[in-house]
Amino acid sequence: MAERGIVVYHQPELFKNTNKDARIITSPMGNTGIFLNLYDGENPAYERFLLWHEIGHIETDGLSIKGRFFSASERSKAEEISANIFAFVALVQQQRIIPDNWYELSKKIGMPYLVLSELMMVMQKDHDFIQYLNKQN
Repeated sequence: MAERGIVVYHQPELFKNTNKDARIITSPMGNTGIFLNLYDGENPAYERFLLWHEIGHIETDGLSIKGRFFSASERSKAEEISANIFAFVALVQQQRIIPDNWYELSKKIGMPYLVLSELMMVMQKDHDFIQYLNKQN
């Protein structure tokens, strides 16, 4: 993440009163951090998904990371789906073999099964996306 100017912080203690797994915060000085509700090394696959998901918010929502506090309450369902698609594509591109089974795929890329299954239901309506997935196998 350093190449993007983003620092990752593993600080589950900041999430005690919330059900969130990650948050992006940019300081007034322009320093951006992704705070994770995981200890370093606790769940590497899920951590990769969270990081790509949060970067997906920056990239797909067309939002500047400077001076912006990202809160899930400010995001629409469409923005969450866009970030999930961004993360999914980034993670799938890193794989050499894509499992046919959604459950195995979710474990391999670190995306929670419920998130992946919801995403696939949405994306099955998108012919280009399905062709992309078929080319990966």
